[in-house]
Amino acid sequence: MGNLVSSDAVYKKSDIYTKKEVDDIIKNLNTAYTKQEVDTKFATAYTKQEVDAKLATAYTKQEVDTKFATAYTKQEVDTKFADLKKEYVWCADGQMCKVPDASNGLSIGGYSIMKNDSKLCLKFGEKSYCFDGNTVSQS
Repeated sequence: MGNLVSSDAVYKKSDIYTKKEVDDIIKNLNTAYTKQEVDTKFATAYTKQEVDAKLATAYTKQEVDTKFATAYTKQEVDTKFADLKKEYVWCADGQMCKVPDASNGLSIGGYSIMKNDSKLCLKFGEKSYCFDGNTVSQS
């Protein structure tokens, strides 16, 4: 086939789309975003400057990996917390104080704090309340 001629121009065979090419173009148009859809997406998108500002304050993968390498595992935290709940109390200076294993414990006014069978106990007069890390019992 040679050149096609119209009233306005001469077209070479390479200038004309095949049926398959036209079908592919239509298929792509059916799945393409409209101008309005693109404008809507850009309206809510970050600018390059905003992304750069966020990245400037973000941790690098190496920094995150380093932090996690020195962090406690959940099991380690749970174990340490379980021990803390059983053996430590807040002290007057705001620090944590370990309750001594001795039977007399700590005395504050009419209260005594002691360990009894790995439970943290608070005694006032004849009443005693013991905490095993999960529950409080009265004796």
